[in-house]
Amino acid sequence: AGVPGLLIQLENRKWQFPYERGSHHHEHTITFLDECEAFGWVDGKLQGVGEHDDCVMTWWHLSWGLDRLAVESAGGRLVRRGIQPGVQI
Repeated sequence: AGVPGLLIQLENRKWQFPYERGSHHHEHTITFLDECEAFGWVDGKLQGVGEHDDCVMTWWHLSWGLDRLAVESAGGRLVRRGIQPGVQI
């Protein structure tokens, strides 16, 4: 489903991002969210309309890799329920 599929995963709460002001990750999360907001539809195609889309594409590759891992670990079936609390990648 590509990048649009990530929106569905967000709606289903399969991703959580650190967003506490003053935390180590706050600035990185702001950058990531800014890039997500700059991703949009242009001439019927989804693309980065801002200066950068590196974080969004990295997120998509991470999601794809986790799906592949889930499929291979489950004998060919996709059994991914999102990131589990406490798991570090």
